[in-house]
Amino acid sequence: MQTSEQQDKSVEAQQPLPLKDLAVATFQHIRQLVADIVAVAAIETRLVSLTITAIVVLAQVSAFLATACWLMLNAAAYNWLVSMGYDSVYTLLGFATANLAGALIAIFAILRLSRRFYFSATRKALGLIANHDSSS
Repeated sequence: MQTSEQQDKSVEAQQPLPLKDLAVATFQHIRQLVADIVAVAAIETRLVSLTITAIVVLAQVSAFLATACWLMLNAAAYNWLVSMGYDSVYTLLGFATANLAGALIAIFAILRLSRRFYFSATRKALGLIANHDSSS
């Protein structure tokens, strides 16, 4: 048998919470959810920064090794051409000219690609928006 005190507690448990308590609880849950999302974003940002740092270091090591390989290939080709009887001065001039031509091609390609940094379509779109707003 239940006492009257136990019956009162069971009746209170069955009554719905007031709207104010529900609103406060909902706000606390939303606040905790936002805090959790921000924490996850902070952790992922740290992971991305560490990954980018590793990529930059590996890219520098790769560039150094590729440069060393290119220099060794040039030296081997130079030695082979000199052993074949070509003049060493003209051979060096030929290698310097070939390397300079490659560098110029790369520079012109970079200059051509850098035109994409101007955001011309975005600037046109913003210009259209600005013109549309001023004519109204």
